[in-house]
Amino acid sequence: AGFRGSIEAQSRDERLGPSFWNFASGGRQPAVLDSYTLLNLKLSWDAPVSLGRAGRGLRLSIYGKNLLDEDDVSETFLPINMNIAERTVYGAIEILF
Repeated sequence: AGFRGSIEAQSRDERLGPSFWNFASGGRQPAVLDSYTLLNLKLSWDAPVSLGRAGRGLRLSIYGKNLLDEDDVSETFLPINMNIAERTVYGAIEILF
């Protein structure tokens, strides 16, 4: 039985994209892409129960994605919505055998 966890951080500074992404300037000026930081988290607890002959048991986990709630991380010139999902938190129950 015990706890475990992980934190994942990803950051990008403001940068210039290809000029053909900047349709407003007719493709003459480079597109400015905003900076962003993504933060994800996973916490798990292995319950002190034994299931089966292997002696393994139950794991409870909680996940958090985009915890800083970044809005727009689009890096594409395609005419589709490529925004990342809003802050998401979900859980899992695993039976280990």
